[in-house]
Amino acid sequence: ANAQEAHEAIRPAGDSFRTPAQVAKQLSGDEFRLYELIWKRTVASQMGDAKGSTATIRLGAVATDGRDAEFSASGTVITFPGFLAAYEEGKDESRG
Repeated sequence: ANAQEAHEAIRPAGDSFRTPAQVAKQLSGDEFRLYELIWKRTVASQMGDAKGSTATIRLGAVATDGRDAEFSASGTVITFPGFLAAYEEGKDESRG
C-alpha cells in the first residue's frame, strides 16, 4: 500500500476552529496537549515556508606533524519564520 492509501489524517472538523486557549477549560491535560498539537500543525500547514540565511566559515591549518587540517562551522539565522511561527517540530518545551 502506498502512503495515499494508509489512513485518513486527523484534522479539525466542524463550523469553527477554536484556538487552544478557547477550549483549555473544557479539556483534561492530555486532551488539551493533543488538541494543541493538532491545532498548531493544521495552522502551520497553511502558512508559508520559513526562510533563513546561512553562513559558513572554513579554516585551514597545518598540524604540528605537517598534515593539513580543515575545520568548518555553519549557522542559520531565520529571516522569515513562516510556518515556524505556529509550529516547530522537535523544539524543546520550556520547563518552568
